[in-house]
Amino acid sequence: MLLSIIVPTYNRADRLCAVIQAYLSHIADALGGEQCFELILVNDGSTDSTASRIEQLSEYESAIISVNLSTNQGPGLARDQGLKVASGKWVWFLDDDDQLLKGSLHALLDLLLNVSESTTTIAHSLKQNYSKNKCGGNISFGLISNVLNYQEQQEVFNFVIKRQIILDNNIKFSSGVHEDIRYVFDVLRFSSSITVLEEKVVEKKCSDDSITLGMSTRRISGYLNAVAEVVPNLELLHLKSGMESLSLNSILTQTIGVILYQIDKEKTQNVRVSLYRFLGKALRSKNFSALMLDELSLIRDEPRRASTTNFKLATCIFLEYINTLSPQWSKVDTSIKDVYASRLSCRDLDKSIFLGPNEIRACCKRFYFRGKREGDVVLLKSNSDVTFEDVQNAKSDLLSKINSGEPNSCDGCPYLERRTAENERINYISLESFSYCNMRCDYCSPKYYGGSESSYSALGMVKNLMRDESLLDERCQVVWGGGEPTLSPIFKDVNRQLVSSDKIQKIRVLTNSLKFSEELFSLLEDPRVHIVTSIDAGSEAIFRSIRGRGTINAVLDNLQKYQQAMSDIRRLTIKYIVRSDNCSSSELENFVAKIVSQNLIGSVFQISCDFQLNRAGMDVIKGIYELSTRLLSAEAHVVVFDDLIRDRVSVNKAQLHEITRHLDSLGLNNRFLVSADHPQEVVLWGVGLQSEWYQNHTTAGDAGLLDAAVYNQDDLTKLGSEFLKNEALILPCGVQSLYEILQNIETGGLSSRLARVVIA
Repeated sequence: MLLSIIVPTYNRADRLCAVIQAYLSHIADALGGEQCFELILVNDGSTDSTASRIEQLSEYESAIISVNLSTNQGPGLARDQGLKVASGKWVWFLDDDDQLLKGSLHALLDLLLNVSESTTTIAHSLKQNYSKNKCGGNISFGLISNVLNYQEQQEVFNFVIKRQIILDNNIKFSSGVHEDIRYVFDVLRFSSSITVLEEKVVEKKCSDDSITLGMSTRRISGYLNAVAEVVPNLELLHLKSGMESLSLNSILTQTIGVILYQIDKEKTQNVRVSLYRFLGKALRSKNFSALMLDELSLIRDEPRRASTTNFKLATCIFLEYINTLSPQWSKVDTSIKDVYASRLSCRDLDKSIFLGPNEIRACCKRFYFRGKREGDVVLLKSNSDVTFEDVQNAKSDLLSKINSGEPNSCDGCPYLERRTAENERINYISLESFSYCNMRCDYCSPKYYGGSESSYSALGMVKNLMRDESLLDERCQVVWGGGEPTLSPIFKDVNRQLVSSDKIQKIRVLTNSLKFSEELFSLLEDPRVHIVTSIDAGSEAIFRSIRGRGTINAVLDNLQKYQQAMSDIRRLTIKYIVRSDNCSSSELENFVAKIVSQNLIGSVFQISCDFQLNRAGMDVIKGIYELSTRLLSAEAHVVVFDDLIRDRVSVNKAQLHEITRHLDSLGLNNRFLVSADHPQEVVLWGVGLQSEWYQNHTTAGDAGLLDAAVYNQDDLTKLGSEFLKNEALILPCGVQSLYEILQNIETGGLSSRLARVVIA
């Protein structure tokens, strides 16, 4: 016999026949009609007519073997009884209310017929994508870790097991519910070789009378018993694997977090409070081992960070409450509800959409985590049928992983923060859905050179967003990025859609300006349209080396033409990415001289650095401040550092000394630098990450010169007469919102206070 399928059932007379006949039909079909399997139906002491229904089925179906238990023992112990009569080489435990997916079932049974003799377990229908078919070694530590941390399917039906390893290791189910967790743990740790089928075979159907529908004291006990049962074998596995996620700390945190999450979903406070009280009593019980009680104390006292997941935060808060003599359970309920009403997310995940070439991304941020550059997180590899709903579903899946502690693409991201969960509208659209460019910048990705549009319709996506007013924020910004957007065939049609909407506040076109675009020139008549052009050099040789094609003069000539169509030259941002190969004093001096000669000094200047760096070197830092000083000396009104500098530079006193000494050696005036000894206080207009960087990673911030940060005119008024009397300067803090900040400062009649400085 190849396969024994064991199905426990209890009081399912009304629906059992349909489920079992579907099982038999699909399995027989997948095996080509061969009778090499048996289906063992275990009646778990049913009080309805389930027993007679099983007898009827077994009379007509030779593959069915019936086992009748006189009392209800629970699904786990019923499976053990079924195993006693099993004769198959492989065992597969199924429930009595699931659905088998025919196509994937064929793949599973084909694998069963052809798998290596050394394989002891086949896993399928898993949540995570395991890239290698074989999870080598004696134990798949990663799979065990994911199961115990509630980051992988824990149900036993996800595993087809060689019967012999169950018998050899005397693996038996526990009583109660969530009995699968410890059983699966034992199967995996005793499996010498695990094969993973990357397909979903079973569609779980949760019936109205399912024992795992809704939270209960029985389920809480089941979860806690599962942890207690794995503890004796956990330390050895932890030592063997070296994985932090296989520690008791991690598993307890995740288990309690899951329980609290399930309790929080209950509708009435009385039920929730009752369950919280039961959980608190269970966690303080003497039945919990001393080891586990000690670990709970450590978890309770762990520091809370900005990246603390919902499960961990809820667990720590709950343990704090039950550590008091008389927990106030209504406050416990409110606190846990507050945790799960918020979640770790970021502005981009909540409010942005990034349409990339053949992919839709969650963000365009880049950061380093564990020595590796991460970011540009992909939500979907696109196809022609992708919809905005698909994008939202992918975001929900990613947010679920972030907040449950599941490994995900956002791990280590410094932009994650705790945000209130609400129906966020899109206020930022990034358009990079094409791969056209007439340059070959050495820092750019080759994916922008393919000369094609994405397989999905970016124009269709934009039209959908414009049509459905509920999707867009009232102050939505759009950025054209990627390669060279003016070359895209949809550039004109998409912009027509955008400018027709009152909800589009700003359209920024990131163009290299190497080729003059009549379409862009016409578009600039709309005051909402802005241009950003990166130049990155002061000499033709360095320009060609970095940008790959064209000349500086051609770019500057086109910028001068575009400027003529603008009502305000500050709608033009000229960007300079400071690198080791373009930060020599002669290069920076030549760049500023060219800007002045072309009458472009009134533009906004955005200074950046190489995103591929983990930390900026001192040569780059000195170049950043030298370029800022040269621009301000040439009467530039606005010089802004962007997020790439923010994430890679932190100026201390020693670095400041090097910066000032460097500027002195060039005869450049230090009056544009705000550092610890600056005579005037500076008010930061902007309360985001840019302000935080100035306050926490500069010498001026350390000296307390930047304590005041305002969001709008009302905030400024609250500073009172001291602000006016001290003649504090106002520094706009923003990158993409900089133009709006400048307008707000002017509207308030505060232009004379605008700080033409950089913070060091």
